[in-house]
Amino acid sequence: MPARTATITLDGTPYTVHAFNIGELERITQSGNNAWAVLRIAMERADPKPINVETIAPTLDEVKTAFEVLLTLAGLQKPEGNPLQASGDPVAA
Repeated sequence: MPARTATITLDGTPYTVHAFNIGELERITQSGNNAWAVLRIAMERADPKPINVETIAPTLDEVKTAFEVLLTLAGLQKPEGNPLQASGDPVAA
């Protein structure tokens, strides 16, 4: 079975992130698919491991792209879809 990973870039640094496991998916759905919560959960198993996720300063474009990649990797979003289209706000639930 191929590795289910993707690369996202935050604050100019590329991170390899893994598909979410059942526990992580549960936490994501409890957060209402909030982009910040999704990113925090993804960074827990990211490579390289950030020393402190609180100090990462991503651009809004990086957040939007990472959120789309993570939802697609999790199977929560179709690859051609845009989870931000309705509100335009990556933080909206």
